[in-house]
Amino acid sequence: MSQLDQMLGGYAPPPVPEGLAARVAAAAIQEPQDRGMMLPWRRGSIRGGWRRGTLIGSAALGLAFTSAVAAEVASGGRIEIPVVHQMVEAVPILKASVHKQKPVQLASIEPRHGVPPSQAVEPSSAAAVPEEPVAGTPRERFIAKFTEAK
Repeated sequence: MSQLDQMLGGYAPPPVPEGLAARVAAAAIQEPQDRGMMLPWRRGSIRGGWRRGTLIGSAALGLAFTSAVAAEVASGGRIEIPVVHQMVEAVPILKASVHKQKPVQLASIEPRHGVPPSQAVEPSSAAAVPEEPVAGTPRERFIAKFTEAK
């Protein structure tokens, strides 16, 4: 034991006076009880400060959970958050599915109806073949492109 423990162990608090509880209760009854003084944080007539805090905390928790579910579903199962993953698996509509990429079909140029074939637009072979880069420094390539544009 330390010296402080010994000193506190030797200290005896004074006895409670007779009838103290009755006097305190009688004094509390005689004092007017103003509701505004009991709840000093109450600003409005409808909601108190403690209710606002609970509402804000609930909203923050709900948004955090919603964003976790969205991350789980949008990732296609690559991100697994332990509790959220179990809940997503339990709901059939939210089950993460890997999206299969559909084959891409390229559009072809067809002549318009009513236009003679001689006037139909044909794809130019020059546009399909990329230009070969001009050898030289960047300045020489810039000058070459500039002269082509004139």
